[in-house]
Amino acid sequence: MLFRSTTDQLELYSVGAERYAAFRAEFPDHALAPAAMLAEATVYSQNLKEYRKASDLLRELADTYPESDLAPIALFDYASLSRDQLASTAQALSVYEEILSAYGQDQNIGIPALEGLASISRANGQFEAAVVYYLDIHNRFPESNESAVEAILEAAEIYERNL
Repeated sequence: MLFRSTTDQLELYSVGAERYAAFRAEFPDHALAPAAMLAEATVYSQNLKEYRKASDLLRELADTYPESDLAPIALFDYASLSRDQLASTAQALSVYEEILSAYGQDQNIGIPALEGLASISRANGQFEAAVVYYLDIHNRFPESNESAVEAILEAAEIYERNL
């Protein structure tokens, strides 16, 4: 049968998530354990729509494997879930600050973290804070010409429209 019912599909996703969890439980120190945890969180978030479970797994990944290359990815996903699915912009702001503090020296992580902080601040009507975050992109990462210029333009737009 080529067509599976939604219930069957959800059951398959649940089984997949359980297998990732079983792998992690049996091999918590394996190099692939962080990837299994991220995959499990992705199944819960994208397929099963269990956002709280997904966010708990993402938080656990970052706390358990802070040296993993997947830790900042998990934190970005956690911030996104907090903001978009769990309606907690305060939590998202906190997570972006954490990302910036722990991994922000890398422009590929620091710039998106600052953009996340600026975006939330702007959406919350905290325009002065948003400007500070955008200017911080320029100040911290001037070698990233395109991002630095875009950040200055965003700050200028906020000044023009809101301050």
